[in-house]
Amino acid sequence: MAEHTPGPWHADISENGSFTITTPEGSVISSRNSWGHRAAESNANARLISAAPDLLESLKNLISLDERCGWHSKQADAAIAVIAKAEGRS
Repeated sequence: MAEHTPGPWHADISENGSFTITTPEGSVISSRNSWGHRAAESNANARLISAAPDLLESLKNLISLDERCGWHSKQADAAIAVIAKAEGRS
């Protein structure tokens, strides 16, 4: 299984809902030309996509803390499931 492109990712968002998600080196992760169709929704999606590597890393750090402290919860189970989904293991 391939690894995802490392973050951070940056979202360049236009008012019409078009966006490009790039790496710091300028490689394009994703782009969309929406031409004003559902621009607010498209811009929200761009922000979520660009935050994905940070969200994944944060979840992994929380699970690691959980394991070190001996805690376990339904929320930890949910986080583990989301990590598996992001990594293509579910």
